[in-house]
Amino acid sequence: MKENYNRVMLRRSFFKMYHSISTMEFRSNSNIQGDMSYRDIMYLNIIMFMDECTVTKLVELLNITKPAVTVKINSLVERGYVIKEKHPTDSRINILTASPSTYTLYSREDRRINMALESMLKEYSPEDIEKFSEMLGMLAENLVNTELDRAD
Repeated sequence: MKENYNRVMLRRSFFKMYHSISTMEFRSNSNIQGDMSYRDIMYLNIIMFMDECTVTKLVELLNITKPAVTVKINSLVERGYVIKEKHPTDSRINILTASPSTYTLYSREDRRINMALESMLKEYSPEDIEKFSEMLGMLAENLVNTELDRAD
């Protein structure tokens, strides 16, 4: 009985968080700039938080064609949102990073997130924060890396 309650509680909390993030993303989309689509913002979010982001990594993560990713990245580079730089040890690889102006665009949302995180830091112990961070990391990893065919 307790296990079922935990499952329901976890699911409800997850979808509440998902809804909050979706709402924040929607607001962010309308606040950032007129020439950016939701897809542009999705790509920028990934590029900003993926270590050594490349077109190949985006293709694998998003499960779409390399030409489609290349077109989107080239558009973001041309508009000044993304910077392509050669990998320091392998010149065949281009590393994608968000431009300084992109980080400026995101600063308002960063403040909102930082305020929410600060309230958690005041409310919970360092051990609770560490455990919560571990759980969020596991959840994020599982959401991205679980294939539905294997999960059945």
